[in-house]
Amino acid sequence: MILFTNNTKQLLILLLVFSMGNVLQAQNVGIGTNTPTARLQVVGQGNSFTTNTLMLKNLSGDTLLRMMDNGNLGIGYNATNYTRSLSLGGNGMNFYLPDNGPFAGAVFPLMTSAGEYSLSILSYANLILMQFGGNVGIGTTSPKVSLEVSGAFATAPQLMSLLNSNTNFLIEVRNSSFIIADNKTSIDKSITLSDGLADGQRLIFLVRNTGTGKIIFIDSPGVFNTDISVTGSFVMDDDDTISFIWDASAGYWVETGRSNN
Repeated sequence: MILFTNNTKQLLILLLVFSMGNVLQAQNVGIGTNTPTARLQVVGQGNSFTTNTLMLKNLSGDTLLRMMDNGNLGIGYNATNYTRSLSLGGNGMNFYLPDNGPFAGAVFPLMTSAGEYSLSILSYANLILMQFGGNVGIGTTSPKVSLEVSGAFATAPQLMSLLNSNTNFLIEVRNSSFIIADNKTSIDKSITLSDGLADGQRLIFLVRNTGTGKIIFIDSPGVFNTDISVTGSFVMDDDDTISFIWDASAGYWVETGRSNN
């Protein structure tokens, strides 16, 4: 029998630790593989969302971090599996980046019942914010229609200056709902509107003339793209307004109201 003193034991332990340190320094470490190609390589149980590569839990058994074998990552996500590339805090936030499809780059919680909300930022820069059921509320948590706004909203105007001697002007509406036109000349201008972008698009047209010329909408949907409520024309002076709605099936702007101030 060989007896070791405490000092001898300590020396042997130090030599063992030193020796292991040299081995670890010189070699890669593998978990689930005998041939690691990195300093630390962990190989999972499979290659799908039903198996795991890495999992961290607390003493209560809650999952703190989970890396699935298909590459999905969950942080604070306590479900057994999930289909998002990154899931944070259960259904609180998901980040989904498929190879293709309309929801590339979306951020949204999973809505399963009334009272839950969804925010989606799509890869082509559209923003979707909706309640379970499809309604959108701004300033309200209980929207009753597709879009309900509690409070005022404003639309930034598109400013148009009519400067040259032309008597006919084409106004490009594009993605506008409010246009302010200024006839800075002494010549009356007949206005043509370009097509709307979507059926039901609203447009308010306001005149703020600094010249003596007028702006004229003519009731001629086939030519001037407007169907005004009174046959003939609407001669607009300073501060006059006219409102339209785009009728896509008819192919022209239909007047919904006017003020002749």
